[in-house]
Amino acid sequence: MGLLNQVIAGTQFSRQSTTITNTILSGSAASGSTSGSLPDLGGSYILLDVVANRPSWIRLYSDSASMEIDKPRVQGTYDISSSVALVTDIILDTTQSLSLHFDPPIIGTTFSNGYTWYNLKLLSTVTGTSSFGTSTVSFTSFPLAVAGDSLTDKHRLLITGSSIPTTGYGVSGSIPTDKSFIILSGSANYESRLRLYSGNISEIPFTETTRSFGVAPVTGSKLIVDIMFDSASYQYKFVPLVEGYTWQSNTYNVGTGTVGFILQNMSATPVTSISSSLYILSTE
Repeated sequence: MGLLNQVIAGTQFSRQSTTITNTILSGSAASGSTSGSLPDLGGSYILLDVVANRPSWIRLYSDSASMEIDKPRVQGTYDISSSVALVTDIILDTTQSLSLHFDPPIIGTTFSNGYTWYNLKLLSTVTGTSSFGTSTVSFTSFPLAVAGDSLTDKHRLLITGSSIPTTGYGVSGSIPTDKSFIILSGSANYESRLRLYSGNISEIPFTETTRSFGVAPVTGSKLIVDIMFDSASYQYKFVPLVEGYTWQSNTYNVGTGTVGFILQNMSATPVTSISSSLYILSTE
């Protein structure tokens, strides 16, 4: 059940404000930092703006594990692990404006129990301010799905291929999906490359189907995402989230509900069967 179905079913969505309030006492938290969770942004949501009462560094995550892994990262550095589901990384440090309007808006989601997790640090970059005390950070957001990790609005898109050789361009085909959707995360059981397109695979130009990874996609190829599963776990949480949709050949008639795919074997095994799974949120 996607966003449109939820509205038809009577789910009430409206713009909302969510506030983090923390009092950080000197000596009670390292470098004026604190962490926690927010239960009320929604299962998936759009962030519109953020306002703080003091210079602050705020990071939002889709799960608690990401919050812990990314916690030691130094301000101003962006070497972020691929296993970290970072929604946004914001520094508000001027006396003129401690607010930020997101343009374009940021799409976030939660991976368990509807909680969004955060790391908050008070900054002392402005003369006369302390890195300890009471901080208030407020977000304006719009929910895309109710809180919770229910399969009624999120589900798996499974793509498989049998006996795929390391030579050639893998296996390809078209599969039914939601008319439009957001890709939250992906995984595979072998080192592999997965490409997803917003039309039937027969509509994709040959120069695109034979394109090497890292080369710019062919104009008009309708590429949604090009993923290389090459880590030890073959798992990836998309930062930012990827928006997908379907349309008919040479038209903008959105809503065919079919996507094309190409699945390649990138492992050391000459021939193997591969299963790749994308975790998606249906928006209609």
